[in-house]
Order: sequence, then C-alpha cells, then structure tokens
Amino acid sequence: MKKYTIISLGCPKNLVDSEIFAANAEAAGLQYTEDISQANFIIINTCGFIEDAKQESINTILAASQYKNSAEHPKLIVTGCLVKRYLPDLQKALPEVDHFVQLKDFSYFSQLLNSKNTNKRKLLTSNHYAYLRISDGCNNFCSYCAIPYIRGRLQSKPIPELVEEAKILAKQGVKELIITAQDTTLYGTDLYGEPKLVALLEKLEKIDGIEWIRLFYLHPAHITSAIIDKIASSPKILNYFEIPLQHINDEILLSMNRKVTRNRIE
Repeated sequence: MKKYTIISLGCPKNLVDSEIFAANAEAAGLQYTEDISQANFIIINTCGFIEDAKQESINTILAASQYKNSAEHPKLIVTGCLVKRYLPDLQKALPEVDHFVQLKDFSYFSQLLNSKNTNKRKLLTSNHYAYLRISDGCNNFCSYCAIPYIRGRLQSKPIPELVEEAKILAKQGVKELIITAQDTTLYGTDLYGEPKLVALLEKLEKIDGIEWIRLFYLHPAHITSAIIDKIASSPKILNYFEIPLQHINDEILLSMNRKVTRNRIE
C-alpha cells in the first residue's frame, strides 16, 4: 500500500485544513506514515503569515525535497497560505515541487490522487482533543495582518453543521473541543446578522461525550458581557481566555486598526 505523510505548519486553523487533506489522502487508499522516508506522497501545508513563518515553510519544502531521490521517489505536494500569496513566485523558485494546490482546494487535491473529494477529517491531534473551526477569514483588516487577503472575509459555518461535526468528533473519543477562528467573537455575523457565539456554545455544551470546551482567538474589541456570562455559568466551557491583545498603547492600537482602546482592554 502506498503511503503519505503530511507536515502542517502554522496555526490550528491550518491544521484543520491538513486534517481534511489527510482524510482525502486516505479516501484515495493511501496509508499515513510519520516516517517521511517511507512516504510516496509528501504533503506540506504552509503558513505565509509573517516572515519567520514564510521562511520556515520554504525551509521545510527544501528539506522535504531531499527525499525525492529516495527509493520511494515521492511526489511533493505543497498547499496552504504561502501558496495562496505567492504561487507564481513559488512555481519559478521551487521546481522541486511536483504539485502546488491552492488553499483549501480539496477537490483538485483529490483529482491528483484519482479519488473523490471528501470534507471529512482525519485527526492529527491526540485523540482526546480536537479543533472545531467555526469560521474562516476575517473582517477586521488589522493594518499589519494579511489574513483577510489570504483567506478572505468572514465565512461562518452554520450552527447545525458545527453541531454535527462536534458530535462526530465526540463519537471518535474527543473530550475537549477547542473553538478556533480568526475571530471567534464575531462568529455568525455574516450568516445571521449578529454574533452567534453564545448560541453556538449553548448547543455544543449539550453534546454527550464532550467534557470541556476551550475558546481561542477572542478579539478584545468584540468580547461581550454575554460571552463572559456564558463562560462563567457553563459547566463545560473552561475559564480560559485566549485574547490576542497585540498592544496596550492607544496610539499604536489605532495605527494597527485594532478597534479597541487601553481603557476597554483594562
């Protein structure tokens, strides 16, 4: 049986994409291996957010390309945010790559493997926890951030779909859900006309098997009393605030277009 390995760089949101790529690889009949030297397909999901991340992605691609001369003669497939930002440049600079797959283009990836596309996930975390990406993209347009230009504007996933996904994860043995997005506090505003994070959490905490819910990426400009009250009252939502403050100086916050002040943060 042919094997694949996948290297996921960057944030948890990118890891969710990697898990979908992995599920598509297995739908094509490939077997996962952590040993890159045994892989027939090497998949690298890149990050292109900051300079260090871009360099790490390039270095990882070059390191993986060294295995193309091994006995398995693997195909090197590169995807992710770096590809989204710099595809023409990468095609010229990295002839070692057999296929570039655009960000989240699971359909094209499946075609490369002569298989049908699936949106299922193969968990690449430990069995007891998993990320639940509730939205992709961002509407904040912070002056220093390229995410809206890479992943687009906010695209929330409907509540029923997220509940179903969480139930599937629970059946797989997941005990802790880590809620992730570019800005979890604005979840649902594009679909429902107003934030729906609290409504989503009320559905998720009722799922049998899920014991803990942890919230990531709570933008300080959009944290509300309703969110705080929900966290405080829930037996499952952890008293954990992952808040990207970025800075505390009002002048710098304004220049960063963070839409928040020191007074509100404090």
